[in-house]
Amino acid sequence: MLLQMPPTPQQPGSRRRVTLTLLLAAAGVAVLAWTIDRLGLDAADLRAGLADVGWWFVAILLLSFVRFVLRARAWVELTGLPIPLRDALAATISGDAIGNLTPLGLIASEPSKALYLRRQADPGGRARRQCDETFFETARTGA
Repeated sequence: MLLQMPPTPQQPGSRRRVTLTLLLAAAGVAVLAWTIDRLGLDAADLRAGLADVGWWFVAILLLSFVRFVLRARAWVELTGLPIPLRDALAATISGDAIGNLTPLGLIASEPSKALYLRRQADPGGRARRQCDETFFETARTGA
């Protein structure tokens, strides 16, 4: 006899979110493939480039991830709210992506963090705290 797990209740809109995530991931892969094709690269060029970088590629990705974790932690500390680090990290990465994909940069990326965490962050104080984090990040990067 198989043990049956009780069904987990689905969050409203979770199916729509999964569908949207899959569509956006497919669009991202399509844009990447188009870019590679447009540059005239082939699989051998990509393998050669990755071979030149070697295992440092993993180190670069790891350092980049650590930077995002630290920025998310800084945002949580500045808000003073009990926001889980996982949610703050997701908001930080999505905000950074929005800032990189739009010509608005920080103007779009920073408010998107607050929008992402709208259910967990208080609407009254988050903008000021977000501005603090943006100031420190901008001062650090010299942008």
